[in-house]
Amino acid sequence: MKRPAEPWEVQAHEAKRARQQQLQKMDAEAELSAMMQRPTHFRSVQREALTAIQQKRSRIVVVMATGAGKSLLFMLPAWVQQSSVRIVVVPLKALRQDMMHRAAALGISCAVWEPGQSVGSASIVLVTPERTKHPAFGTQLTQLQADGRLEGIYIDEAHTILHKDWGFRRQLREIGELAAAETQMVLMTATLPPTEEDQLCERMYWRREEVHFVRSSTVRDNIAYRVLSVASGAERLARLNALVAPVMQQTTRKVVIMCRTKQQISEVTEAGLFPCEPYYAGLLER
Repeated sequence: MKRPAEPWEVQAHEAKRARQQQLQKMDAEAELSAMMQRPTHFRSVQREALTAIQQKRSRIVVVMATGAGKSLLFMLPAWVQQSSVRIVVVPLKALRQDMMHRAAALGISCAVWEPGQSVGSASIVLVTPERTKHPAFGTQLTQLQADGRLEGIYIDEAHTILHKDWGFRRQLREIGELAAAETQMVLMTATLPPTEEDQLCERMYWRREEVHFVRSSTVRDNIAYRVLSVASGAERLARLNALVAPVMQQTTRKVVIMCRTKQQISEVTEAGLFPCEPYYAGLLER
């Protein structure tokens, strides 16, 4: 038989229900303007995605262009429900730092979860995919659920879950295990072709018909690319120099050269074809 609920459990349940009703009834655009301290309107499909969140749809995938404001989907509810907690899984350190600064500017309590640290009264808790596998993180989720404070788990850069290199941060492909937390889950990305929707659902242990997709156009008409085939390292460097040199002559423009390996980065920087600084994990100075 199910044991009777303790008084504190009843109180936590009632508080969570009151918060959910508050979120469902909120005037999202009015709250947005209040949070930003100026008249502000929603962009892209922000309003549609927030409506799904307000309706407590349990599985949501939001596809929006880079810079379209995906972080608003957890920051606005966190601003409205300061006593609740939203877990945000962020794979990139730079994004975590940016979110911390933006949350602080908006007056939202935000913390980065690490083993042995308490999240305190934070409304947004940032965590890396690797940290979600730590036993203490599972304990933290259980405690937040017991307290009635856990309102949802958001996964930023969700396309990384489908990374095809199995040697690259394998915890990303195991993130679907968070579905066991039995809370609202929102996946956010700017990179998810419709042909990969079924694969994403499979990786998350979701049935496709249970997932609510919110999608906007991610086409960037000011970006173009072309693919060049080269036979050797020397030819690659020569072709690279031919592409970069004209741009480097314009002092107001910059170039980022992305390589697949640290060895290739060293080859480019040591060739001395143009001024170039290396940047990758493990460098003492970056």
